[in-house]
Amino acid sequence: MEYLTGSNPEESAPSLLQFFRSGDSLVVTFPRTKAIPMNTEQIEVSGDLMEWDPAPDGVASSSDLNELQSLIIVTLPFEGLTQQFMQIAVDVSGQ
Repeated sequence: MEYLTGSNPEESAPSLLQFFRSGDSLVVTFPRTKAIPMNTEQIEVSGDLMEWDPAPDGVASSSDLNELQSLIIVTLPFEGLTQQFMQIAVDVSGQ
């Protein structure tokens, strides 16, 4: 998460992820550093914490938080979220 958000891994901080329900959707928000290329992250879901699949198609948007970070807002339909666990996977292979 530190790579994605631009936070310091040596400093303790509360979770930067927020989850809430909006109608028939799950909304996930998190800050994202502007220092890495866009589309390096993907939300994944799992029922057993061993096998992970991409989350169902959702809608993503962003807005500026400050000069270093954007706020990412992902809205996912509840109907495809039968799994119990969620993570954000970050692809660093292009770095």
